[in-house]
Formats: sequence, C-alpha cells, structure tokens
Amino acid sequence: MALKITDSSFPKPPLRGSSDIVPLRNREALKSEAKEQGVPLLHLIPDIMTERAYVYRINAPERATLHLRKLRDARWRIGKVKSKEGRPVAVPTMQFVEAWVYSRTLDRPLEWVGSDQVVRG
Repeated sequence: MALKITDSSFPKPPLRGSSDIVPLRNREALKSEAKEQGVPLLHLIPDIMTERAYVYRINAPERATLHLRKLRDARWRIGKVKSKEGRPVAVPTMQFVEAWVYSRTLDRPLEWVGSDQVVRG
C-alpha cells in the first residue's frame, strides 16, 4: 500500500496525551502548530504516517513543540523540544517533558538531538 501524504488522520499517538502535552492527530493540527510556532514540521508527515515519529503540542510549563522519534530498538525517544521559532526551552520545561515521557514509557529518555535543546542558567 502506497503512503498517502494527503491523508488527514495520523496513526494512533505512541504516548497518550495530557492537558499539558497534546498529540497532533492530523495534518491540519500539524500545519497549525508549524505556523503558530514558526517551526518546520510538515516534513515529518512521512515518518509520522510510518510510525517513526510523532509530534505533540506542549501547553505548559511553557508553550513549545515536542518531536518524538522511534529508534531501532522500537522505543520512543525525545527528538526535539523547541519553543517558538525553534528557540531552546527552559530547563524546567525539559525536565517536565522528560518526566512526562518517562511516566508513559518507563524508559528514561536521555537521548536528545543536539545540545541546544535547553536554555541553561
């Protein structure tokens, strides 16, 4: 079966959402998030459709976007956590996201893409 990039619904999110971290369940929500946050996200659609990535809207402790990625070991890891226009998030936000992922995977997510994920100090 060929991948249809125009399909509006995404596969089931790998981790259940909360009021603070909400899965983006379709193309329209992803497009809205990309526009609101000023970050490119639409290139992730093929990976989302093949269950290799997923994107979540972070509402608190600060507004940001979470990109999860599935590694070869089939576990989900934090790929990127970025604030508006791709800026790094504050340390408390990163700690909150780590705790959220940990509580849903029982696997400590220590692997991030790059060292610019968090505002230090």
